[in-house]
Amino acid sequence: MIDNSNFTNCYFTSNHASNYLPIKAYLPREKEKKLKMINSVINAKDLSQIRPEHLRGL
Repeated sequence: MIDNSNFTNCYFTSNHASNYLPIKAYLPREKEKKLKMINSVINAKDLSQIRPEHLRGL
């Protein structure tokens, strides 16, 4: 979603308890920074970097 966004002045949040990776960003200013962070978490395959299932508020 962030990668394909074309916002001009946006405060983006994806911090609901059900999200594995909470994100807060000013777009487009922080777009590349947040994409690098997301890709880093995905590539690391380190589950300690994401919200555990028991805390996801499902």
